Parts: sequence; C-alpha cells; structure tokens
Amino acid sequence: MNENRDELIRGIERQDDGPSIPDAAAQMGIDAFSLYALVQQGEANPGRSSTGRLFLPKSEMERLLKGSTETL
Repeated sequence: MNENRDELIRGIERQDDGPSIPDAAAQMGIDAFSLYALVQQGEANPGRSSTGRLFLPKSEMERLLKGSTETL
C-alpha cells in the first residue's frame, strides 16, 4: 500500500502553483467533491493563483497522501 502512495507522489504533476482541485483529486484517486469537502473542513490547504484559480500545492498533495489512512 505504501508503494502505491509513493508511486502517486512521484507521479504528481509538477507545476509552479499546482493542479486544480479536480485535477489534484483525480491524481490522488479521489472524487473532487471529497477534496473540496476536505478544503471546506480545513483538512486540506489550497492555494489561489494570481488569476483566482484554486489549486492544491504539490507539498499539500504529498501530505494528504502520506496521511491518507486517517484523512481520505
């Protein structure tokens, strides 16, 4: 199971600001609604680009994946 998480972490798209919430959710293997719920509950910490786009930084995706047994 840890191998799958490590693989997902390595496969996270590298962008300056990070993937959008729906894209991040797809990369993490969860529904976008679930990730939006984590954001709303304060369990996930998104960023906002200069154009107003909500995104999930790579470091936050890694944190959520590493703790996925408790969070996701």
